[in-house]
Amino acid sequence: MPVNLLDPSHHSFIEQIIPTLQQRNIALLAMKTLADGRFFPKKIKLDKVQWETDKPVVPDRVSVEQALQFVWSLPVSVLITGAENADLMREKIALAHDFVGLTQRDRQVPIDEVADLAEDGKIEYFKKIV
Repeated sequence: MPVNLLDPSHHSFIEQIIPTLQQRNIALLAMKTLADGRFFPKKIKLDKVQWETDKPVVPDRVSVEQALQFVWSLPVSVLITGAENADLMREKIALAHDFVGLTQRDRQVPIDEVADLAEDGKIEYFKKIV
């Protein structure tokens, strides 16, 4: 399920789906934790620019650490994350190793930092209302 810092601000899976999963004792697999790369200034795939912005979430508003800690502090069983290269993978492993859970109050701080980016659907493009 897509779970990231923008989620609580627009058609929230966290608020609408996670409680039901918990009631039914269903494990949550978190994905799109960095919005399929759209938290960054540019996403390149097969040498082609897939996404570009002059207002990136990371590093302008939050760090990768804050984004991942937010998700790890939720009732997730597995966080599925991109591993574009060895350096990024090492960084994420180190962050996981040093992780300490956040309180609801601590989770709200980065949510507030990015809430204004949630409404237009450009970053969380996978949330389409039909």
